[in-house]
Amino acid sequence: MTAVTFHGRRDVRVDTVPDPTIQEPTDAIVRITSTAICGSDLHLYEVLAPFIEQGDILGHEPMRVVEAVGSEVTHIRPGDRVVIPFNISCGHCWMCDRGLYSQCETTQVRDQHKGAALFGYTKLYGEVPGGQAELLRVPQAHFGPVKVPEGPPDERFLTSRTCCRRRGRRSTTRRSPRAAAWRSSASARSARCARGSRSTRAPAR
Repeated sequence: MTAVTFHGRRDVRVDTVPDPTIQEPTDAIVRITSTAICGSDLHLYEVLAPFIEQGDILGHEPMRVVEAVGSEVTHIRPGDRVVIPFNISCGHCWMCDRGLYSQCETTQVRDQHKGAALFGYTKLYGEVPGGQAELLRVPQAHFGPVKVPEGPPDERFLTSRTCCRRRGRRSTTRRSPRAAAWRSSASARSARCARGSRSTRAPAR
């Protein structure tokens, strides 16, 4: 597959890399359909370069279609359209039980004194391959992926991941007027990105 990889300060390339595979029963493999560039990606471009290895796959704002799931992933199946928050959380530890998913104790990067692992975000956060690629391995997929409906364009969901709430295996969203306004503005931002240069589409397979 092809993926956006880091090769040094201000040196990002599209390379051919091995396809990811299911490694744990809680994994999923997803095919990227759309991706956006987050402002925090700019830190990787230069400031956080000392914490990235050459060849690391970047990206944590994509939309995905499920290709395969591990034996313990039951709430999604191949063909489902999903959004996945960029923090990787187990959903059942002490922190996750209290809704503190960015501090998940299962994926916490303790040797770097950081919180939960993140997709495509340096060795400080687990050095997990990111989503600027044709395919992505999703750890803790029994909890993380949020299924979204068919119909609306990807841009409707690209920036909505931070609105998602997870309770058990059921996904919900904030119901307050403030959250509704945020979702509306997020959708508008995504649409603007899609018309500009910040949003790209992965090649169809």
